Amino acid sequence: MKRVLVISFSDLKSDPRVNRQIRFLSDDYEVSALGTGDPCLPGVRFVPIQRRRHSPPLRLLRAAAYKLGCYDRLYWSLYDYERPLAALSGSRFDLVIANDVIALPLALRVARGARVMLDAHEYAPSQWENDRRWNFLFGGFNLYLCRTYLPRCDQVLTVSAGIAAAYRENFGVPVEVITNSCEFSDLAPSPPDPGRIRLVHHGNANPNRGLEDMIRLMAGAGADRSLDLILVRTFPRYFRRLQKRAGNDPRISFPDPLPLEAIVPFIHRYDIGICYFKPATFNLLHVLPNKFFEFIQARLAILCGPSPEMADIVRRWDCGVVASDFTPGALAAALAGMDRQRVEYFKGRSHLAARELSAAANRQRLLALARELTGG
Repeated sequence: MKRVLVISFSDLKSDPRVNRQIRFLSDDYEVSALGTGDPCLPGVRFVPIQRRRHSPPLRLLRAAAYKLGCYDRLYWSLYDYERPLAALSGSRFDLVIANDVIALPLALRVARGARVMLDAHEYAPSQWENDRRWNFLFGGFNLYLCRTYLPRCDQVLTVSAGIAAAYRENFGVPVEVITNSCEFSDLAPSPPDPGRIRLVHHGNANPNRGLEDMIRLMAGAGADRSLDLILVRTFPRYFRRLQKRAGNDPRISFPDPLPLEAIVPFIHRYDIGICYFKPATFNLLHVLPNKFFEFIQARLAILCGPSPEMADIVRRWDCGVVASDFTPGALAAALAGMDRQRVEYFKGRSHLAARELSAAANRQRLLALARELTGG
């Protein structure tokens, strides 16, 4: 059996895209997985890596090094690479997959002649482009990684067509799109409650995403609408600000976050999934996130902004409403047109789309690419 190493500087159990990648490959390959958290999957060898902690004086020196462009030295100081390199020293792989550009130099180092695939996920040079501090210190680092290491990849993947086009145009590399679609769930649409339409959004409490607009939306919504924000407290202060902004509105709740496998069964009880992100960055404009496909599998109606990737699917399948622009007023106007009858219709359309928009096609494409690169 051929061997594959998957690298991601993330918790491999809770990172949806990487976890799917490992599971898809583990049926046909002997898979090792390097990350900050064990995927806890049968037959998958886990190799841990941890980020290095730096004292305040050292962090200042590192900031200066970023500005001076000492990128290679900086890269090899970010994580405790010695332990995973030692653990992998006797291993040979047929394919090494790096998740995110940050994992690419390590992947190329341990490949030792193996083919290398990059799953870039998002467009790395614009990762936090709306953050002045990131632009001042780190923007050049991601650009350097792309310019230096992308041409050495045998295959590059990303999550949406707009991001793939940016990589092709700016770095001249061929890119395939594998979306964030999740596994098919054999569910039927749940009927809305007679006196209430339930809205839900889940994901990270990230200030980049403008989640305040969903709370503003509720100010003008009818008493028969409720909103649950199921948020991972990635930025605790921001999460508390959202709670404060919601105030004592009994229609807005903040349920605890869920493990990956529980998301679709839990949100199946809702009616409308809100997938709305202000385009504060290039990646947020071209976002096509896990939650979008989880809403489809839960057979929900979709309410989204005019993000081109999501809007195209919603319009093609007629499974929801696309707001006219990225303002709370446009979002509220879109919601106002979603009465109980329309919501039931949209949920039925999501039901029709669920199988085609599941991860089955992505699994087959990933395995086909792996076979092409490994020769079998």
